[in-house]
Amino acid sequence: MLEKLKVKDVMSTKIISVPPSEDFIFAFEKLMKHRISSLPVIDGEQLVGIVTATDLGHNLIMDKYEIGTIVEKVMVKDVVCATR
Repeated sequence: MLEKLKVKDVMSTKIISVPPSEDFIFAFEKLMKHRISSLPVIDGEQLVGIVTATDLGHNLIMDKYEIGTIVEKVMVKDVVCATR
């Protein structure tokens, strides 16, 4: 059964994302508001990274970010993606 399953059959088409220039606080708020665990970071139409609630929340609690830190500075850049 899984051999015939395609990414397009299970993927979401309503993507919630952030640009690299987004303040990390706003990205974290977006994660909490939509109750999702990660956000793709999109520059134009290009996937350039990902941020997760775990990473942002942990580092926020540990006070590792300065006010004004943008997503580009904290995102994971080595992202694997699949095509439909």
